[in-house]
Amino acid sequence: MVGPAHLAHQLRALITALDRRPSRAETPGEADIARDAATLREQAVTRLAEIAALPDTMPDAAPDGPLDRGLRLEPTPFPAVPQDVAVLTIQEFTSELGELDPNRVPSLQHICRTFVHDANRALVWWIRFEALQSWCASPDVLARTAADGRILKDASEVAASFPLNRQWRFDATAFGRAVDGIALKRARTEG
Repeated sequence: MVGPAHLAHQLRALITALDRRPSRAETPGEADIARDAATLREQAVTRLAEIAALPDTMPDAAPDGPLDRGLRLEPTPFPAVPQDVAVLTIQEFTSELGELDPNRVPSLQHICRTFVHDANRALVWWIRFEALQSWCASPDVLARTAADGRILKDASEVAASFPLNRQWRFDATAFGRAVDGIALKRARTEG
């Protein structure tokens, strides 16, 4: 029998491994693999939430087994200044967006459930999402996205790790260049 603490540890290790998995856009079937990985991650997060709701009196087989050693997850530090806003993986940030619509805000409850064991990571997600929304609201960006819907997808990938300025936003010019860089790279691989 695998006890709840041991299972929770295994689920956290799985989530970490999925978050660290690099995207291999050039690999055939990558879109299917990425979608399956996102589904698996969501299921693992849901199961972690279920385990967290169990009473503490549940027995745990192998409380300090070999899988419990060396795989500790570090909590995300609280972002007191913009430079402290942690980097998220592309999958971690975009899996909560679905088809990005800057006017549709995911529910806070859903985001908190996604990062059930790391409230600061949920906060980081919200900070990055609001910075992305702010960038998307510019008239120039609205015109660009009307002409090419892929701009929003590219922007959400950049938003996962782009540094924030003193106003807790993305520098519009630098962020736009990074988004253009993704579009250029995609054009080269498609052409």
